[in-house]
Amino acid sequence: MSPDTDFLFNGQALHVSHEQGEASSQGARWVSADTTVSAVVLLIDPRTDLATRLRPLLTPENVDIHAVTTSLDAEAFIQSHPVSMFLLGAMLPDRSGVQYLKLLRSYPASRSVPIIILGRQETDIDIAMGLEAGADDYIPGPISVVELHRRIRAVRRRYASAFAPAASTKAERRFGEMVLDNETQRVRVGGETLSLRPVEFQLLTHLVGAPGRVFTRQQLVSVLCDSEDVMERVIDVHVMRLRLSLAQAGAKPMIETVRGIGYRLVGEATDPAQRNV
Repeated sequence: MSPDTDFLFNGQALHVSHEQGEASSQGARWVSADTTVSAVVLLIDPRTDLATRLRPLLTPENVDIHAVTTSLDAEAFIQSHPVSMFLLGAMLPDRSGVQYLKLLRSYPASRSVPIIILGRQETDIDIAMGLEAGADDYIPGPISVVELHRRIRAVRRRYASAFAPAASTKAERRFGEMVLDNETQRVRVGGETLSLRPVEFQLLTHLVGAPGRVFTRQQLVSVLCDSEDVMERVIDVHVMRLRLSLAQAGAKPMIETVRGIGYRLVGEATDPAQRNV
């Protein structure tokens, strides 16, 4: 059992119960895209009107949304409420969104909870930094509520597939030294289990399904069920993170860039059914 932690946040002492956090993170996961279990979305952004405008779209899906304006207010909220998804403003009154994102990812209670960053007028570098810090999606401003709702549903579907057992697919798939476990959504290389986000696991699974085939960025975007206008610009970041995780584990299969087109997986498959794909 992990001990509780006290730390300073903007000069104030805060207390985090790791035991409670681990339980909360389990309870906050999206179970399915059509779940009847109430979910909680927390908007952390001075633009609290977004919550008012999103509520009519989320309520029929049995999703409740709460809004706070600062990261300190968010800390108080998550102490007593399990959160299913964070909508995090890129700039908060008390710190940057990326800074707080890194802090959220350090908590057991929010380590596996989806986070969407809501930007203003960012460059591709800003978007890349947010994704590298652990965001599941990044929506540049100005924010369209309809588009935001669509992206929430897309990330929700992604996490639903990550935490639901895959009944109709092969339990394990092997490629080179990699073992992809569809039930746990984890990848093993040798004796090491890689820490991949759902989007990275989905990308790798898709590439492993057709080794040597070139996938365009548009095709990979469609796999993620996300918006093409933004995801095409940031798909490279997801691939970069996936490459880094594989390299750190010493995996030999490589994700090769096909300039001007997209990506393909190169290496030797150990599953005979894949060798002639």
